[in-house]
Amino acid sequence: AAAREVRYAALARLADELGAVAVLLGHTARDQAETVLMRIVRGTGPAGLAGMPARRDCFVRPLLALGRETIDTYVVARGLAVWDDPMNVDPSFARVRMRRELLPALRRENPQLDAALLRLASSAAEWLEVIDAAAAPFATLPIACAALARQPAAIRKRAVCLALEALAIDHDAVHLTAIDELVCAPPHGELSVDLPGARIVRTYDALAVAVTPPRHAPLVPPPGPYAMRLWQPGDRMRPARLKGRSRKLSDLYTDAKIPRAARAQARVVVRTTDATIVWAEHVGIAFGEPASVIPNPV
Repeated sequence: AAAREVRYAALARLADELGAVAVLLGHTARDQAETVLMRIVRGTGPAGLAGMPARRDCFVRPLLALGRETIDTYVVARGLAVWDDPMNVDPSFARVRMRRELLPALRRENPQLDAALLRLASSAAEWLEVIDAAAAPFATLPIACAALARQPAAIRKRAVCLALEALAIDHDAVHLTAIDELVCAPPHGELSVDLPGARIVRTYDALAVAVTPPRHAPLVPPPGPYAMRLWQPGDRMRPARLKGRSRKLSDLYTDAKIPRAARAQARVVVRTTDATIVWAEHVGIAFGEPASVIPNPV
């Protein structure tokens, strides 16, 4: 999974640099069925059951409705060269073991297994669309807890999930359950839940996010010419948490609800050879940069 994220981030970065409108991926209906089954085995919710989306951000899967046999027939008929990824037969990968061992056994029980899994994914995607539509009005931080608490649990958790995804904040089902408890708790004082790189805070009726980079932290950059300056309007960077996507710093600060007073003195570190921002205060390290920010021991 980590290697896949790195590949996707590199593709997204290249597409951004080239001004490409889309990156086409070759996943087929069989890949979709395998993905849904793997998620069932590992444990998942409606979003996981929906499988891989036909489109997300710049990534498009035009072959997702086609069976592998159809594609193989097309390739053979036109004499096209084929490259087989050796990782597709490496048993150290769970998908390969499932393809070789679990799927054949399940297909003996139900020869239409793949079609059944695809129907499940389609149905889950349809239900998810309904839930997303109901959750969307509540999915912008800060969230009014009293209004959200009156909604069913599925809508509450999905609203929080969408809000966190919009900020590219990592989270899992345990985090969503803990945040849901904050939403439904009596409005007394301040409560919080820690996430990777952020803290979700409820203060009376408001649920908000506090990004938690070290404050006043000395930088330890890799060898090379670097300089520190205050951020400027128009500055852009590729935050590590967005896995290579380029965004304006002003938009990142807005998404993270950084107060204007805090933004005014926000620092950035740039590589002087090409003016690339490799670190920004309140945002963190840029994607692919080996520099690190360490807590101030003083």
